[in-house]
Amino acid sequence: MTGRKLPTRVVRKAVRTPRELARWLRAMARREPREAQQYINTHAADWSLVAAASPADAADILEAVGEEAAGELIAELEPDQAAELFEEVRDQLAAAILGELQKPVRSRSWRRWRPTRPPMSWPRSTRW
Repeated sequence: MTGRKLPTRVVRKAVRTPRELARWLRAMARREPREAQQYINTHAADWSLVAAASPADAADILEAVGEEAAGELIAELEPDQAAELFEEVRDQLAAAILGELQKPVRSRSWRRWRPTRPPMSWPRSTRW
């Protein structure tokens, strides 16, 4: 790959099994960790398939994307899938991921939340 991203439909045609997807994501994470993280963030179902089908490859992906991103990715998984990944990950990275998970998490929705005016159908006597 020469720096160009493959469209998702091309990836879907080239990848037929979760194991192939795991290999493709692992190779992408080693070359371009940010690109792999973006793909995983936009395709959460694919990430859970990879974690279930190939925990060793998923652990390699976590090591490639870094501690903070790995913490976010592991938090998206079911507890049993996360436990399998922790068995595959190096001890130092597992400790770092657990440290990331203990940090207070600010939800993205709270950053975008702004109070809005009440709907126009409310009576005028209601104060905002």
